[in-house]
Amino acid sequence: MSQLPVKELANVSASNGLPLYETNLANPRFLSYGTLLDAIRRDFTSQQLIENVQTPGTGATIQLATGQNTWLILRPTGSIALLSITLPNASQAVDGQEILVNNTNQISSLAINSDISHTVYGAPAVLAAEDSFTLKFNLNTLSWYAS
Repeated sequence: MSQLPVKELANVSASNGLPLYETNLANPRFLSYGTLLDAIRRDFTSQQLIENVQTPGTGATIQLATGQNTWLILRPTGSIALLSITLPNASQAVDGQEILVNNTNQISSLAINSDISHTVYGAPAVLAAEDSFTLKFNLNTLSWYAS
């Protein structure tokens, strides 16, 4: 097999293949650069959460940032009757985006809102003191899922 000259790297595309050799197989297998890049992005990119500390009162609405993994820390000064959290809309949510929510006091009614093109599955309707949950966005289904 010949070596690819450095000047040729500009012509490499996601569909080009990378040979994979195993000692017990006679023929090499190929892995596309696109598949390799997707695996690197999925497994080795930073999953840093942007911290968002809120002290909501009853009836408050919290709008979450778009395209960011978020750690939402709810620190109400006491138990509250109603809180709404608005998720990023369809054009601004990112595949695999996560929202981690931690809560310090009782929330009797929790509304998780999304735009009309998103569905939210498994979000809690009530949060006990010191309770938490995580939502993750899936672009293929345009839905948020509790995880």
